[in-house]
Amino acid sequence: MYGTASEGGANHGGVAFELTPGGPNGGWNETVLHTFTGYGASADGAYPDGNVIFDKAGNLYGTTYWGGRKNEGTIFELSPNLDGTWSETVLHSFHGSDGSDPDVGLFADARGNLYGTTPYGGTDNHGTVFKMAPGANNTWTGRVLHSFTGGADGSGPTAGLISCGEDRLYGTASGGGINKAGLVFELAPGANGSWTETVLYAFASGMDGDDPGSGNLTCDAKSNLYGTTNGGGKFSKGTVYRINAPKRTSEKRQGE
Repeated sequence: MYGTASEGGANHGGVAFELTPGGPNGGWNETVLHTFTGYGASADGAYPDGNVIFDKAGNLYGTTYWGGRKNEGTIFELSPNLDGTWSETVLHSFHGSDGSDPDVGLFADARGNLYGTTPYGGTDNHGTVFKMAPGANNTWTGRVLHSFTGGADGSGPTAGLISCGEDRLYGTASGGGINKAGLVFELAPGANGSWTETVLYAFASGMDGDDPGSGNLTCDAKSNLYGTTNGGGKFSKGTVYRINAPKRTSEKRQGE
């Protein structure tokens, strides 16, 4: 079992850890895989709030909310060594215009590309959706797929992204939309590497909910989307909702 702690560690900037069964009285043993150092020219980040994910080679990937070269957060990789230790590599340090303060984990597609969100930064400082593409010799290329404006397209995505088996990405924005109560969006790839955002549903801050940024979406076998809101609903305590999958004539599956 692998995860992150957003605080603590030798530098008080958080750690990545492994839990294995076999501890005293049926408990689990913890091993600290990496201790984050903070920010600065050679720093690797601090406050890893999100989950970590594996690739096929056994490497772990995640984000830090803070730290890095510009103190705007980082994307990191942890790779296992033969002696049982782990080595950390900073794949990207955010610098504001490409996003800031990522506080959720990443999503990986079948090609090994990494996707995520930042609640701040971008062209209008309302957050971004980004992509990291692997290249030769462990190099990575990052790009912004969408920069939120704070208006009808949403603001402040505070949850991660999912895919329902095709190349489209789905996520939520905690604010913005027609009613300023947040929305559910789709990002679809187009020609020349472009991506287009479509708002699937904008919340009304009433019976249907308000601020859907509390957790990742999930989808069923028919690609219907499910999620939760932090507010709204009959008792103003939040809702659980479903968005029916749009009808499509064809889909491009990941890896095709």
